[in-house]
Amino acid sequence: MGIVKNLETPQGNTAKNQFRISTDTGSMFQSYNTICAVLHNGKIYTEEGLYNYSPTTKKFFNQFIYADNKTDIKKYKNVEVVDNLKTFINNNNIKITL
Repeated sequence: MGIVKNLETPQGNTAKNQFRISTDTGSMFQSYNTICAVLHNGKIYTEEGLYNYSPTTKKFFNQFIYADNKTDIKKYKNVEVVDNLKTFINNNNIKITL
């Protein structure tokens, strides 16, 4: 079963439209209606452009992976950029059950 939680702003307030979705098989970062990253088997997967879509998305993406806003995401060893995140989710049988 999945759990959806809003991420928090640096001031501790609820961030609108920024979510961590925890599932039996890992967790995901969703910004508005787009899943931007998946944590699966100890590694974070994202799609080119999704993590750097906007300053707000980038800020909360970095919060999802516990990073700072100044570091290029490609420098993280546990992050892999895939061609298509939806295909990756489907091919790895990652299910969201809420």
